[in-house]
Amino acid sequence: MSCSKIIDFHYNASFDAQQAAGNRTHSDLKKTIEQRIDAQRRRGEITELLHKAESQFEAAQLIEPANDNAFETYNRVLTIDNNNTQALQGIQRIAQRFEQDAQAKFDAGDFHACLSLIELGLKVDPNHKELSALRDQALHHIEAKKRQA
Repeated sequence: MSCSKIIDFHYNASFDAQQAAGNRTHSDLKKTIEQRIDAQRRRGEITELLHKAESQFEAAQLIEPANDNAFETYNRVLTIDNNNTQALQGIQRIAQRFEQDAQAKFDAGDFHACLSLIELGLKVDPNHKELSALRDQALHHIEAKKRQA
């Protein structure tokens, strides 16, 4: 093999390796850009959904109407980002609102209405300790009234 053919061989091999590396780098860059665009799109969608959920919360659309309420909207955020702090806190606020309303019914002696609100709140947050405790108190009062009657 002549010297020029050896040089040509190594040059072509080197060029092919650089081109392959360049293609891989180009492919990686394209993938990174696509990931960033997708992440930006998700952040924008989350921001829109959080604003919508807050408006629904302020309008007392906590769990109704179907497909247009704060609880469902916060859950949509969580399908995009399952650790989204604002959505998790929003769901807690909904449960707390039900707790406050249920407590008001309890204080007024309307234990059946209190239980109805508690059940709605526990659908939002099944592990809400205060709602569970209030449910036990309301049930105790209802049973006590039945025994007195």
